Formats: sequence, C-alpha cells, structure tokens
Amino acid sequence: MGVRDPEPPDRPTESHWTPAITPPIVIENLKEAFQYREFETYMKCLSDTHNYNLPAFRFQPSAVSPIKYPGKFDAWSTADEQIWFQSLLAACPPDSLLSVTITEDEPFVESQPAMKEKVCLKWCGTAAITG
Repeated sequence: MGVRDPEPPDRPTESHWTPAITPPIVIENLKEAFQYREFETYMKCLSDTHNYNLPAFRFQPSAVSPIKYPGKFDAWSTADEQIWFQSLLAACPPDSLLSVTITEDEPFVESQPAMKEKVCLKWCGTAAITG
C-alpha cells in the first residue's frame, strides 16, 4: 500500500455568485462571501472601476470610528479591505459560522451619463458580523 494523494478541501464554488446588477444582489453576494468564507466573492462586491465607469471604492466609517482611530480610515483602500477580510477569516475558527447583517440607512441610486441604467453609487448602512 502506498500513500494516496490528498483530496482537495471542501470549498464552495462561485456557483452561488449572482451577477451584481442591483444593490440588493450586491448585499446578498456580500452575505454569501461571509457565509462561505469566499475572499474572491467579497472582493467582487466592491466597486468595479475596471469593467464599469463607476467611482473608485471608498470606505466611509461610522461617525465614532475616526474618533477612536484617528487617521486609520483616511486612505482606506481595496488593499486594506483585502487584508481586513483575510485577517477576519484567519482569526475565526474554521468551524464557526460567519454571517453579516446589514441594515439599510440610506441607499443612494443615481444615473451615470455613460450608463443606460441606474446604478448604486453608494450604500449607506450598518453591518454587524457574527461568528
């Protein structure tokens, strides 16, 4: 008897990804990124300036965060978001269940001149992550 090749880990595929054409779909994809621990899915939920004429990703923290962490979020980028999400996943036990709850405070939908449809340029809300 010899040693067998290890099986690949059980990891969800991106078959649950839904093309994000409306704000609620983006939010659902974001929830699934946490549920399935999908880094790629999470990053896809951020503003896509490469394929669409959308504003660059901008993180706007709660009113309390800049007071508690002065300067921390002044130049927060997708690279910072990537590090944060990967750190969150690494800090949570593999068997824990992650979920995110988002409450809508102020959806902001506006037309872009180059686009025929209205697009969500900003989604204001509060997220709570449990795990």
